[in-house]
Amino acid sequence: MEYMLDLALEAYTQKGHSQVIAKRVNLLRPLSAVEIIPMPYVTEATRVQVILPVTAQDQDFVGNFLDMYVMNTLDTHDNVLLTFLFIYDPFDAQRVSQTDVFAGIKAMIGEVEKRYGDVKIPWISVKTEVPSQVKLMDIISKKHPVDTLFFLASVWTEVNC
Repeated sequence: MEYMLDLALEAYTQKGHSQVIAKRVNLLRPLSAVEIIPMPYVTEATRVQVILPVTAQDQDFVGNFLDMYVMNTLDTHDNVLLTFLFIYDPFDAQRVSQTDVFAGIKAMIGEVEKRYGDVKIPWISVKTEVPSQVKLMDIISKKHPVDTLFFLASVWTEVNC
């Protein structure tokens, strides 16, 4: 739990003058006992799993992200794997059978997979009204081994390895 307190203190002098002193205090209270979790040793041979959550509002910017990803990781043969996480709002999820909101992005992914025969870019579809990073990473992490190294990106991220 994180708290932010704005305090206004009125200080009086012996002569009767007063002055208001404003202070902001940030407090942090852990929700449970803090524990150290052992993590596997990370080397350059460890594959990095890049997760790209995409909403309908982000889809115009995915093409640029994908171009930069191809240029910076696939062309250089880095040990990086990209997974798209398509976030459907309930209204768009009902229309998927007629027209998929993310059909254009899925076509772009197909073109990249054609150009690089050994590359597969998986995607996962999720329906939610309010996406949160914790919920999204919970969904993603269940589909990977425990020692997977995740990098949560946005369409504005430029991946350089």
